[in-house]
Amino acid sequence: VIKTVTVPTYGLILVDSGGMPLYTLSGSCTGGCASAWPALTVPASTKPAEVAGVTGAIGVAKQTNGTYQVTYKGTPLYTFVQDSSDHITGQGIAGFSVVSVSGSAGSSTTTSTVSKTGY
Repeated sequence: VIKTVTVPTYGLILVDSGGMPLYTLSGSCTGGCASAWPALTVPASTKPAEVAGVTGAIGVAKQTNGTYQVTYKGTPLYTFVQDSSDHITGQGIAGFSVVSVSGSAGSSTTTSTVSKTGY
């Protein structure tokens, strides 16, 4: 499940089912990076579900390692191991940016299943 929540300073952001903030990176994340920034992955047969306020922007892309990573506007999504539910600590670290979205405030959920890897 991916949902949106409102967080002070950042506004409406994407989070995973556990409330962990989601991040994008304009590059690749492998090795030690992948340990600190786990990719948000789904089973191969999962189709993107709509998230309120984020129409059409959620997707899935097959990665070189064979996993299917959730994307936002075509960019892979990650969590940060030092974050806690709805608490952002990774903004700006190593080129990662929290996913801020425009839309109405509040919280909404989708019905697709999402799992985290790398923990």
